[in-house]
Amino acid sequence: MINQRTFKGFFENNSDVSEIEIENDFEYLRFELNTFKFEGTSFDDFELLNHDDYSKTGLEIFSLNKVSCGQGFVYELCDCKINVFIPILIKDIERKEVFEKELDIKIELGKSLGNGVIDRIGVSLSLKMNNEMLTVKSEDFEGVFTLIQKKIEPKYKFNNCFGCNFSDYSPYGNPIFGSMFCFKNQKEDYLKVKNKTQFFGLNREDRIVQETYYCEEYEVRSENVGYRG
Repeated sequence: MINQRTFKGFFENNSDVSEIEIENDFEYLRFELNTFKFEGTSFDDFELLNHDDYSKTGLEIFSLNKVSCGQGFVYELCDCKINVFIPILIKDIERKEVFEKELDIKIELGKSLGNGVIDRIGVSLSLKMNNEMLTVKSEDFEGVFTLIQKKIEPKYKFNNCFGCNFSDYSPYGNPIFGSMFCFKNQKEDYLKVKNKTQFFGLNREDRIVQETYYCEEYEVRSENVGYRG
């Protein structure tokens, strides 16, 4: 199942490398490491839940970025690497066939700068196609998907929300993962969009989706469509 809810992977920091399973309900990502539970909406904002329940000594195995939130703070993982394996669908345009592949995604989170931000974020994506391993790097999923798409087109297209005719990103910017706007509720109007002004004239999006998600209303993305082109 492409829209599965568990991704296998690894967590690595200066202390150790551990196998993890990331649960995905398509809004939040969650994983556990021993007694520690982490939750986030993207791969760069995993918050340690119940931070105050742990001793200072117990927390020394992690690097945590202290981020202001409301009237308090949350503590997010940093200075670590997360490797996750995500299944996706790819469409052979000529044969009109859809097949499944696995994305090998590596996310590198830098050190905390002490003001709620980290010094770097890196994302790499590897995809094996026709016995050739394709690897690209960027700062977010939009970047790596765009780069890898250029390597496999025109023969192949992503059969997911990133490759769909009705998805787009916010002109104001976006987290590294999971913040695509779905405009399947206004398909005709969206397909007429060619610039930022027209984009802002759309009604509210149907929902926020993850790049790797798929639904039955998927349609292969055309060239020069929407704000992202």
